[in-house]
Amino acid sequence: MENKFLNNFIKAGKNKEHQNQINKIINNENSIFTADGVIEGKKLGSGNYGDVSEVEIEKGKHKIKLATKDYSKDLDNAEMRAERAYKNYLLVKSAGLKVFPTMRISEDKKKLLMTLGTNANNFIVSKGSEIKWEKIKKLDNLDSLITNLKDNIKKASLSDILLESDLYFLLINKSKPNKVDFVIGDYDLIRSIKDNKHRYGIGYALSTNVKNTIINLRELISMYVEEKYKKEYIQKLERELFKFEKEELSKMRAE
Repeated sequence: MENKFLNNFIKAGKNKEHQNQINKIINNENSIFTADGVIEGKKLGSGNYGDVSEVEIEKGKHKIKLATKDYSKDLDNAEMRAERAYKNYLLVKSAGLKVFPTMRISEDKKKLLMTLGTNANNFIVSKGSEIKWEKIKKLDNLDSLITNLKDNIKKASLSDILLESDLYFLLINKSKPNKVDFVIGDYDLIRSIKDNKHRYGIGYALSTNVKNTIINLRELISMYVEEKYKKEYIQKLERELFKFEKEELSKMRAE
């Protein structure tokens, strides 16, 4: 399912010529980036395995703001964790899930370079964000948000992908902060069970993904939505996703 909000989010504030130049620079066949011309910026967030920072890359006359995730603090496993996250990104992207359009891995295999979600028109928040954003007063698009989550869960489950409970980031439109979207922004703990799915029961991936999506969105709503709306939104999210799970499992068992 194409999502115009996400597509516009990535390209917001850039004219067509500038966007074409960015595409040429970062969407090429080479999936490795070097530290040359990379200017470190402010820290955006922290996770169990890596820290995320804003960076600016200079390529000729162009300057591009992106984000890096540095796994170097895990001295013994940095390369393994970065490579696994990169492979997981490619896995979920190929399954059609909602991800950022750009990711590259560093020469030393300890860092990832990816699309910077926040720009002049939009803001991105997650469980590990260090940059704070004012509480969302009311969600006008909760129904469409839940519909898109269902679509994401279904695509992941049909591809035998297990989604972890802290991978969703919320995209907030600064001019319309009562409308939000989501993107998968953390790829560290995503798993594929395709090679041994016979060991799991029917619908295992679906049920796991429903459960972890609820956990993740419950936390994000608790963190970023005004107090008086939290309970209502969480209850609706749980009700709709559990209903979706029941219906999908029923279809699977009937096949």
